[in-house]
Amino acid sequence: MQRGKQAFGLGAALNQRLVAVFALPREAFAEGDSTTNPVNRQTMGLGLYHLKIKLQDRYLIPIMRRHRKLADLYYFLFSSEFSREHQKVMHGRYRHVRARALNQPNAFHLRREVHRIEKGLVMRKRRPVFATDYIHDVVHNYRLFREKPEAGEGDAELMHWTRDVLTDYFSKVDSSHPAVAQSKAEFDRINAEPQRNPATNGQLGLAWDDRTWSPYSRAEAAASRIDYPDFLALARRRRSVRWFLDKPVPRELIEQAVAAAALSPSACNRQPFRFHAYDRAELKDKIGSIPMGIRGIYDNVPVFVVVVGKLSAYLSERDRHVMYIDGGLASMAFLFAVETLGLAAFPINWPDIEELEQKMERAMDLEEDERPMMLIGMGYPEDAGGIPFSQKKPVSELLRFN
Repeated sequence: MQRGKQAFGLGAALNQRLVAVFALPREAFAEGDSTTNPVNRQTMGLGLYHLKIKLQDRYLIPIMRRHRKLADLYYFLFSSEFSREHQKVMHGRYRHVRARALNQPNAFHLRREVHRIEKGLVMRKRRPVFATDYIHDVVHNYRLFREKPEAGEGDAELMHWTRDVLTDYFSKVDSSHPAVAQSKAEFDRINAEPQRNPATNGQLGLAWDDRTWSPYSRAEAAASRIDYPDFLALARRRRSVRWFLDKPVPRELIEQAVAAAALSPSACNRQPFRFHAYDRAELKDKIGSIPMGIRGIYDNVPVFVVVVGKLSAYLSERDRHVMYIDGGLASMAFLFAVETLGLAAFPINWPDIEELEQKMERAMDLEEDERPMMLIGMGYPEDAGGIPFSQKKPVSELLRFN
């Protein structure tokens, strides 16, 4: 408590002396009014902005990094860099909670709970009864999707998977348990009703289309014809290509790359990402002109893909970074798949810069819980186009045992 009071007192003293400089909005440093010489104004603005950063780095951060409450105070008083992240996380949590409060189907929640059941089913020392605290919720959400197939971002394949996993679950747990018996009776009633959204038998053209979509053994998995030397050759071949032929990319190839990306691991199988592909010249140039670092080449890129994450996939702030992990895993699979299809691509960094976030949000008409995570430029590579060597760290630097 005493340390907290000291931290607050120090923060208040710093605020009195420095808030006049540090609280200035970034726009004040970057733009002037129409009555001022724009060149001089911009020069002065950049000078003040760099002065602000210098003072922050030299005086504020060395002190305020030492205590969590001081760090909170710093970002409350002197920096708005996390403001968008805070608001987007709250938007996501609100949407998640609101959907459940209004008794609306929630695909992210259903995916998570069904995946939890699958993990219970594959346990070698499986308990006779498990999931009793949430099985009713799973069955209820399943009913909502059957009754409202157009809501909640569900799909026929999600229903197929849910049905098969629940069928497997009810066949293996002790059905005499009251929670299990009640939920099984409800599940049987649902499946006896006509289905408004029948499941399809064609999930991404995968080898297991004709089998039950529930846990299976490793021996049942389709064998891969790729060995390590082949994969290493693909990894070496895949480089960030920035020069492309003036040749349209067939949309079916993009769909195939996304099909591979969809197989990437995802925490609790939520898959909180979406690939937005832009291949119409005026739209893809509008999107490509927004990120930094590619403004001299964006008009050479035939297709831009924006990987967007949905924070409404999560109920708690503790999971706020998971969509970036899942999105990164899916994007890497997408990049490898692109290479196998005779195409090439390059990932585009998307730093959290408020002005650019606003432009992208407007250009894409994003929902309040959605955030761009990265962009990918792709097309047919130009053979003469240069590729940075980009030396990679050796294994000895990247790997530690125990």
